[in-house]
Parts: sequence; structure tokens; C-alpha cells
Amino acid sequence: MEMLSYVSLIALIIAIILGFFRKTNVGIIAVAMAFFLGKYFGIKDKDIIKGFSSSLFLTMTGVSYLFGLLSANNTLENLSAKIVSLTGKNKILLPIIMFLLGALLCAVGPGAIPTLAIMPIIAVPIAVAAGYNPVMLAIIAQCGVMGARMSPLTPEAAVVIELMINQNLDSNMLSIFLSHILTGFLISVFAFIYYKG
Repeated sequence: MEMLSYVSLIALIIAIILGFFRKTNVGIIAVAMAFFLGKYFGIKDKDIIKGFSSSLFLTMTGVSYLFGLLSANNTLENLSAKIVSLTGKNKILLPIIMFLLGALLCAVGPGAIPTLAIMPIIAVPIAVAAGYNPVMLAIIAQCGVMGARMSPLTPEAAVVIELMINQNLDSNMLSIFLSHILTGFLISVFAFIYYKG
């Protein structure tokens, strides 16, 4: 069984490398490798399928699809432009708004992975228009995303909660969520100081 653990870890690393270089979905490669390893080590297909969370898959698919739709029809860009216009001459509020916007968009469901890809698209044009360093504002927005990734609505939190329940641990995510938010906020403050906000 120890041999299977090492082989599985190597297979996961190979799946990530193949996905990166061949621009293929890592999940699909990993599922194929799971069945291949199962056959090789004599594990039944039904036992492998038991480890696949269909509810988590549906959550991630639905949220990612909706988020992709919002991105494609410029809803997110229009929302951020509206928020920025509300600041008026108070440009100092923009970093705070970008942090909160990143946190909000992540926390309401999609999680960090899609939100991390979208926030720079929103933050950089705003930074250029307002005269801020684009890298700084993008980092602050990303800190908001990473800070809110353990919201109870995100796929990451769903995975962690499920693992905690299976391990008979307290699945209350509030302390984890608050520590993430605080860490993200502190890093964004350091970024603001470093780039001479």
C-alpha cells in the first residue's frame, strides 16, 4: 500500500506536468491515471468512483460556468467601473475597493482559481486610469481573493470541510476564514507601502 502512495504521488506530478505543457485539463488526465493505477494495483472501479465527489464537481462546474459567463459579457468590468466612478476624487479608496471586490467575488462561490485569473483584468485598467502602479493594485486585488478563499461557499472550503468531517475534526471554518482575510489584508498593506501607494 505504501508503494501505491508513492506511485500515486508521482502520477499526480506527471498529470500536472502534462497538463501544463500540453495545455490539457489536469483533472481529466488525473482521472484517467486513477483508473489506470486502479487496474494495475487491483482496485475495483466502484471503489475509485466512491472517492469522486459528484456534488463538488457539479458545484465547481456550475459556478465556473456562471463566472465565465459574467466575464465574457463584461459584467465584472462594468461593475468595477461603476464602483470606481463612485469614489470620485477619493482615489485612496481604490486599493480598499479592489481588495474588497476581490474578496467578495471569490467568497460568493467561484473560489480563488477563476477569480485570481479575472481580478488583474479588472485591476490593471483601473490602476492605469487612476495613476496607480498596476502591479500594486493587481497584488492588492489578489490578496483580497486569497483572503476570502475559505468562505463556506467556495469549492476550496467545501473540500476542506469534507476532509475535516471525515477526520472527525471541528468543521467550523470561521477562524480559518478570518485568519486568511487578516493575512491577505496585511500583505496588501505591505504591497501598498512597498510600491509607495
